[in-house]
Amino acid sequence: MRLLAEPTDRRAFFTTLCELLPRLLPGTRADVLANEAYESDYILLTTGGEPGTPPPAKRTAAGFAEWLGSQGYGIVSTLPLTGAGQHLGWLLLARRYRPFDPEALALAGQIAAMIGLRLLYDQCRADLAERDTYSALLEQRLRESEAMRQRVTLAAGAAHDIGNLFASVLGYVELLEQNAPAALRPDLQAIQRAAGDGKQLIRRLLAIDTPRPAMSPAPVVLMPTVIRDAIKLTQPFLEARPDIVVRTTLAPVPPVRGNSVELREVLINLILNAITAMPNGGALTVRSFVAGEHVLVAVADTGEGIATEYHGTIFQPFVTTRQSGSGLGLSVSRAIVESYGGTLTVESVLGQGATFTLTLPAVRSLDTLHEIQPPLYQACAAM
Repeated sequence: MRLLAEPTDRRAFFTTLCELLPRLLPGTRADVLANEAYESDYILLTTGGEPGTPPPAKRTAAGFAEWLGSQGYGIVSTLPLTGAGQHLGWLLLARRYRPFDPEALALAGQIAAMIGLRLLYDQCRADLAERDTYSALLEQRLRESEAMRQRVTLAAGAAHDIGNLFASVLGYVELLEQNAPAALRPDLQAIQRAAGDGKQLIRRLLAIDTPRPAMSPAPVVLMPTVIRDAIKLTQPFLEARPDIVVRTTLAPVPPVRGNSVELREVLINLILNAITAMPNGGALTVRSFVAGEHVLVAVADTGEGIATEYHGTIFQPFVTTRQSGSGLGLSVSRAIVESYGGTLTVESVLGQGATFTLTLPAVRSLDTLHEIQPPLYQACAAM
């Protein structure tokens, strides 16, 4: 019994058991039949087992004993394996002719108790290992949640301050407009629109945890107009990169439902990403077209491209392939598009550029045309 208590792992325990049983119970076949919760390694065939004779497929004590009888074992004794009140399996002892004497059965009972304790110990170790793994996973998620909470708190504070900055920009633009020459008014109006968009986006960020009231359908917009506005607002970045050629193919498309501020945000983000992806210059192409019942806008560049393994992760928060990126632009953009029943996808080959495609359901009802939001310049002029 002392030798069976020494092994620290399962395999060493059963190896020792295999060595001891022929000496403790000579002329006896012994089989350990564990519950289904254990691996098949726990079926132990020892003294009396003929090579090449497979055990029964049905792992029950009665079925195993019946099978042993069919193999010529006239005497079979079945002992339960228990530990801490739990039934863990069976120890089956089989002999062909000589019955078991009381001393052999008493010894077999002690062996069965040792095997039961071993099985219980292994089960507890497995349970503890599983719980340790689960606890480690929970701790990791708690750390990630805390880090995310800190980021959100900092972002909310920064958003509030940025909102104040936008308010200052709008105030100065209004002062400049009073005495600005006509040639500068379009640029001032573009600045005013960009700052206004910024204030709305900040307001949306700060109200993200506030329950939204019942909302009417989103307004109707024309994507070619939104595209022109986005290109206008990114013009300073494009003018700073004369090595980038901008091409637009804006086919007539039906209107879509969406907030023009948010859709401009999506397109501006895609355009700025495309500019960043072409450090050595290239071509930026923006297209609008129709596919079935949907309006599509594709923003393509001839830049560095995105490796295939990142196609599914770049839309997740804080995931980016650029050292200077925050990993938020694409995740926010996809969330905006999906809130209007659309999709935002990417097609790219590393070194061969990337194409981001925005897809939105088309609005074909004529009675919605009066809802179309005015273009950027007309809206600015009315402010």
